[in-house]
Amino acid sequence: MPKVMNMVDTQEYTSLSRATINRHRKDGDFPKAVKITNNRIGFVVSEVDEWLGSRPRELGPEVNDNKRRVRCPQTPQELEEARLQDNAELKANKREQASLRCCVFD
Repeated sequence: MPKVMNMVDTQEYTSLSRATINRHRKDGDFPKAVKITNNRIGFVVSEVDEWLGSRPRELGPEVNDNKRRVRCPQTPQELEEARLQDNAELKANKREQASLRCCVFD
């Protein structure tokens, strides 16, 4: 006899909300429900597994793709230059924010 999950268990198992599961059911893109009682439905675990396995896998961007490459300072002189560069960037950002605030009209 196949194992059956109720709706709450199916939500946890698939990490989908009830609304999303029902939307997929309405579109015919989810395993058919099994009527457990007059007011309860469930889903066969093996069918849900098969459905999950058929979902496309999309590779996301690499975690470090959007980060600039930074070389750690190796000498005291490089460390001081990096500190000065960071301070200059902070000052530039503060000036830019201040100029944006003064230009906003109420």
